[in-house]
Amino acid sequence: MAKRKRSRKATAGAEAQRCQSDNAAWDEVEQAFFAAAPPDEPVAVSAESFEDDLVPAATSKRDLAERLRGFIAALPTPQLDRRFLTIAIATFMLLIGLSAAVFASWH
Repeated sequence: MAKRKRSRKATAGAEAQRCQSDNAAWDEVEQAFFAAAPPDEPVAVSAESFEDDLVPAATSKRDLAERLRGFIAALPTPQLDRRFLTIAIATFMLLIGLSAAVFASWH
């Protein structure tokens, strides 16, 4: 049996009616959300607004090395607390000993 072709007007009318019924089903929050959406076309941003953020490029390896030394010198140096380190090592050794005792008791 051959299929009947639908007219384009009937299809377009049905589509428009379906869109209207979908819009009626939306509540106020959904309509406000889509109304507040940005436009589909992206807004052009001027390159001048980013120029202030740029750091001047190093002109030579020596200049780059000097900047790196300055950066490293500005970093805080970590201080090891010997008491904390002693407690950490003792705790680790205790855990190893307990694990060995539990393992030995199984066999």
